[in-house]
Amino acid sequence: MSSGKMKYRTEYEYSPESLESNPAEDLSGFRVAPRDHVYTLGLSLTRKCNLNCRFCYYHETGDSETASCGECSPSTETDPPDTLARMLEVLPILACINVSLEGEPLCHSRFSECMEIITRHTDSIILTTNGQLLTPEILQHLKSLKICRIVLSCEAGDPESYEHFRKGASFRKFRTAAELLNESGIPWLVYGFLFRENMASFLKYPKLAGELGIGKTVIGRLRECPYSRKNSLHRIPDRELLPYLEELHKEFVRNGIALEYDPYISAPENTELLRAKGLQFTDVPANEGLFCNFPWYCTNILSDGKIFPCCGDFQPREVREYSFDGIFNSRYLLILRRLLSENRVPEVCLKCRNLI
Repeated sequence: MSSGKMKYRTEYEYSPESLESNPAEDLSGFRVAPRDHVYTLGLSLTRKCNLNCRFCYYHETGDSETASCGECSPSTETDPPDTLARMLEVLPILACINVSLEGEPLCHSRFSECMEIITRHTDSIILTTNGQLLTPEILQHLKSLKICRIVLSCEAGDPESYEHFRKGASFRKFRTAAELLNESGIPWLVYGFLFRENMASFLKYPKLAGELGIGKTVIGRLRECPYSRKNSLHRIPDRELLPYLEELHKEFVRNGIALEYDPYISAPENTELLRAKGLQFTDVPANEGLFCNFPWYCTNILSDGKIFPCCGDFQPREVREYSFDGIFNSRYLLILRRLLSENRVPEVCLKCRNLI
């Protein structure tokens, strides 16, 4: 039986050492220069969470039935906020800070103060939340900041499935969050990801979205991880995904809800097939002939201060120094830029495109 604690994930599939053959190689030619209004930073404020989701990417072990919601050992947060301020002050004005990753941002003990600091260092902010802790007062404060979008997460279309996949969540609070967001005037959407076990439930979601006045939904694909596998959740194979997406698309059209697909929901050839059928995808910056250009303008910092270079299954690493070079020209990113610029697409990137 579980001790009631969730063990934070420590092992990932890829590391800098797994990507480069010559650690002594000079990669300075792949550095980028600091410029205002260009770069995007994914930022985790905390590991703390009010839920225990069965697909959590950051949990390694623990019993999804008996572990206490939100308990993750160790629990860290970027606290006090002056630590966050010192990190952001060494960077140019960012194009966007995406507050997501790891835990629930609203669980940070000084969430409002952190958001005020963030708004001084970026053109725009995206906040991802499970919505369970949203209140009119929080939304009123966020409206005074540079919030360009709130992303509310949901992977089910009925109360039983929602509360099963997100242990500790209240479907009633999800509905309330949607109502509050509609009243707030802040742009928002729902992001959900598909896996084999939620296919039936998510077909009910378009009707729910219509009832709640959800204007837009973006869907991606489960990134399998140790905890999702432990809880018997699996990605949908391509042969099942394509016909399912067509059926799901019809339900969204029937209920008058805008639906877009994460461009990394499938292999490139399948993405083109879906486009040909009229299915819409979220906009991504032009890749300028590259397989992916994320490492040139985007990276992530976790709540313990470690760098998580992009959306692959990467081992987080200590930041050499909190400076522009230490964050946006980390060895991790330089290796990825070299490989991608030479069209030597690493396995981790191929898996990213196929899994997300």
